[in-house]
Amino acid sequence: MISHYAGKVHLRMSPVRRAGPAVAWLSARAGQAAGPALSYGGIGVVVAWLAAVLIYAGMSLGDPRRVVGGTIAAVVAAGVLGYAGFLTSRAVAEDRAGRKCDRPGERVIGLFGATLMQQAEGAPQTPVEPVTLIATNQRLVLHPAPRELEVPAERDLATVVSATEVGPAPGRAAQQRVLVSIEFEQEPELLLRMSLSTAHEFREVAGSHMTPSPRRVRAVVMDASGPTPSKPDDALADILESGKPVLYQFVLAENYLRIIGDRPQPMADLWWYFHWEHMRVCEVDRAELPGVPEGWRCLRLTFHEESSMVVCGLARNIERLRQKAANDS
Repeated sequence: MISHYAGKVHLRMSPVRRAGPAVAWLSARAGQAAGPALSYGGIGVVVAWLAAVLIYAGMSLGDPRRVVGGTIAAVVAAGVLGYAGFLTSRAVAEDRAGRKCDRPGERVIGLFGATLMQQAEGAPQTPVEPVTLIATNQRLVLHPAPRELEVPAERDLATVVSATEVGPAPGRAAQQRVLVSIEFEQEPELLLRMSLSTAHEFREVAGSHMTPSPRRVRAVVMDASGPTPSKPDDALADILESGKPVLYQFVLAENYLRIIGDRPQPMADLWWYFHWEHMRVCEVDRAELPGVPEGWRCLRLTFHEESSMVVCGLARNIERLRQKAANDS
């Protein structure tokens, strides 16, 4: 495990907003390198056409300078087209990596190119290997999994204690980069070196998904049936996304449980509140719910004996929800 290695693990970000691990101009989200790849491909085609014109004209007119210029343009065109192909391959690879998210209700919220760094006490930083930090609404994943250090390939967002900017990054162009520290409960911190624009966008992800709250827990609604207690004319199954599991924030208020989505439709979250006194808690057999990760627990919440909802998540989150419901119901 990472505890066997003394020192800090650093992630050095590329100087472009959420770029790919080896590509400076790769867009952050999976598959969005198609735009830059198309641009470079178009430039390469134009330069290749210009090279062909110069070479043909030079050979026709007996002008060696045009032939040399055309040859140089052909080399440039080959390089640009090769780079466009590289961008395309990286986009496909990262898109496949993002699609590997197989937890119920999981979705990618950001991809960040980085270099895994190692620093022992009193020693300079040394690069280990390039990775892509995939941030989902449930965890952080290093892709590909680090080989040279036994670093956990994934960490649950619930274990994040803080994600804060700690100052400018040392080295050249320091005014354009900052260090962001992600601290975990039982594992060493990760330091991310980001450009200012990347740090701004990462701050949004950290603020919405990596800020712990004493009154909120994140869990996935796996199933729902019956009418919505606060709006009987609507089916409680509307809380799902086309019948599929969805991750929500569960607000543990004094008199009721409120459920808020990451991307709620206007006013929709106001329908999803449930009074503790009308709620009954029952455990659910995990074996009946395929795809639930190890370490998760599930609860069935029953409302007015007419509606029910199956909620799954990390054991401690479900236990907090269970205790609150049991004590107040």
